[in-house]
Amino acid sequence: MMNTTPYSGNPTNGTDRRWLVRQYNRIRRTVQGQILSVLFGVGVCASLLVMVYSTWQSENTGREMLMQDVAFITNLLSENLSLGVQAAPFDDGKSLTESLNLIRTSEKRSTATIVNIRVVDQSLHELAILS
Repeated sequence: MMNTTPYSGNPTNGTDRRWLVRQYNRIRRTVQGQILSVLFGVGVCASLLVMVYSTWQSENTGREMLMQDVAFITNLLSENLSLGVQAAPFDDGKSLTESLNLIRTSEKRSTATIVNIRVVDQSLHELAILS
């Protein structure tokens, strides 16, 4: 009776060798496919993580830098104007007026960072206005 299994155990039979080579290639391709699919999946996940995280991180960094710049400009402006207010009794408010005029003339109205400034004293009476 003839053996119908794909591998008959006879290594000299040419059809059996081809079958073994095909099985080996199929298994090898399957393992390569699995490894490649895992590597592809890891690459896609890493790319998505970098895209999402870097966008989020750059937004937070930009917001933080903007807030620091606003705080710096506000402190600088308040120090400058407070010196003008302190010197007002001695120069009739000329230093305060010069500071406000410098801010007014240094920027165009459409691109101005600072649009309105009100300088008040301790009792909240307006000393000077830039608008």
